[in-house]
Amino acid sequence: KRINEEEINIESIGETSDGSLAAFHLPEYELGVIYITSFAPEDISDFQSNFFDIVKQLSDTTGSFYSKKLLIDLRYNGGGYGRLAYILTRFLFPHVDSPIWEPMDLPKSNIGKIFTKITDFSIRQEQLQELQLDEATGEVIYDYYQQEGSQRTTKYTDDQGTKSSITVDLTKKATFYAGHVDELRQIASDWNLRRKTIWQPKDVTVLLEGLCISTCADFTKIIHQKRAARIVTIGNFGGVQDGDRYNAGTAGGSSIQNSDTVDETYQKFLDDPTFGSTVGFDESDFPGQFYREGTSLSYVDTEFYGITEESKDRLSEFNIFDADFHINFVENYGYQNDWELSDYADLYAGVVTQVDSALNGDESSTQLKMKQNADQSGCFSGEVEIKGWLSQTECLDKVKSDPDSIYGYRCEASQNRNPDGTRSIGKFVKTAEGCIFSNCRPGYSRKWDKCVKDTPLLGETEAEIRPDTLEQEYQEQLKEFEAEEVTTEEEKKTNKWKVVGIVFIVIAVIAVAALVVIVVALLVRWYRKKSNR
Repeated sequence: KRINEEEINIESIGETSDGSLAAFHLPEYELGVIYITSFAPEDISDFQSNFFDIVKQLSDTTGSFYSKKLLIDLRYNGGGYGRLAYILTRFLFPHVDSPIWEPMDLPKSNIGKIFTKITDFSIRQEQLQELQLDEATGEVIYDYYQQEGSQRTTKYTDDQGTKSSITVDLTKKATFYAGHVDELRQIASDWNLRRKTIWQPKDVTVLLEGLCISTCADFTKIIHQKRAARIVTIGNFGGVQDGDRYNAGTAGGSSIQNSDTVDETYQKFLDDPTFGSTVGFDESDFPGQFYREGTSLSYVDTEFYGITEESKDRLSEFNIFDADFHINFVENYGYQNDWELSDYADLYAGVVTQVDSALNGDESSTQLKMKQNADQSGCFSGEVEIKGWLSQTECLDKVKSDPDSIYGYRCEASQNRNPDGTRSIGKFVKTAEGCIFSNCRPGYSRKWDKCVKDTPLLGETEAEIRPDTLEQEYQEQLKEFEAEEVTTEEEKKTNKWKVVGIVFIVIAVIAVAALVVIVVALLVRWYRKKSNR
């Protein structure tokens, strides 16, 4: 319920017909909200088109919905199309370095063999939208199940001390990919802000409450690893979860299979046995029936790994990706079914206010306050201030020596993260000593301590990854600031000579004055001597 009686202005920008996507604007807070309830829309093309329209309105500086800050609400999102996590990341955060497509593998099993061979067959027929690419070459793998990988042994000890283990064969690691069916990229091809950073990380908040699973978890964990936004969670952190670490996303994987799909595939095989021989399996590869009629089973058969040097060998499904900030706010699942627009306004305004209060040093607040958004004086550890990064002349020397990199002011905090996993708070160091590498320009990635051009993958082009207009604009900006720096140096030299000239004149004046005093003194002395005679 509303904490006070002050009405918070909220405007609905629109939503998709299936309710998978909605958007709001809070003008007093200069805040735009994108509410993604599901990554499984009825029409994935319509979803991407609507997403573009929303972002276009929120980023239009001349429009009525212009927002300096963005909040992405992912509460109660149960996942959906795996590829949407990457498509939205690439569109919203063009400055995020490659890779964003996650490494993957598959545990080998009889039923896995069937589905993967069907997948391989579909890829050869160019009928599949989610592919596996070779990690080294970026080429499509057409016989993925045949790729030999490593083995994994999982050990377990129960409460009685009984030990057990299981060893499985894995396929070779590959890159999960679907960029060739990225419609959002095509929709935005003529947009004037294409491939430009609209909101820097400190101005984007991702809101969660613990039920973000599957594609939602993948989306959140990509953002987390690339530090593309702040991850804020709401829950009962003052009660049963006090002091516990909080995983920003759970069940991160892809390709959900279930027993009904197995039955359908088996029936298709019985109806047409040549289907199995064409694809590469036979009846013995199918599992037997469940012991009890009506039993069903579902599982995720694709394992994803991290996308940074630190996380690349960790399974995303089991690695904890901590939220950056916790808000103690108890909300029951399904409660918002009865919400009005004002209830959403209260929540969103409360979230940004709570974060701002913490960053401004007001730690006494334990409730969601309703007040206008204040300027933040603090920052979370690991953040880099990159707004107007080329105008931050303290960093210009580093930019000139590493021209495809973006440098900014680092956040200085006493530690990286607190015991509960949240990020500690500090302040940006806005001096030359505070300048650090943040990320590469869009279309570039960090390798060997330099930013190098990304290699186009399937369906991508050089012009799309690095638009000529963006490259030209950057070069003009760099020349402009270099010219300003040269002018500044010339002015310094001119001022130096001016100072020297002024000092010389002052010394000359003093010398002349001293000479006059001496002459006058001599004349007075001579006159006195003459008078005494």
